[in-house]
Amino acid sequence: RDFTKPLVRGFKLTGEKAEDLKRHPAAAPEVNKVYLAMQPVFQELSLELRRTLERFSNAHPGCTVGKLYCTGGGFKLHGLFKFLLLGR
Repeated sequence: RDFTKPLVRGFKLTGEKAEDLKRHPAAAPEVNKVYLAMQPVFQELSLELRRTLERFSNAHPGCTVGKLYCTGGGFKLHGLFKFLLLGR
């Protein structure tokens, strides 16, 4: 997932400035707009995770997923984990 592109487009920033904003959203004058810009990417990732878990369940009836490990720098994004848990 590219979490930077929506910030580049939505705020007309350079890639470098968008990366900084992504890592430090609280520094934005309007934090809510940062999350609104990234929400479509959060939604896409959430949908992809749900589909993957559904395919696993269909392929392995009776098996349950006890834990899901999220790795990579993208999962350090402020608000992403909450969005995946709560859908908002």
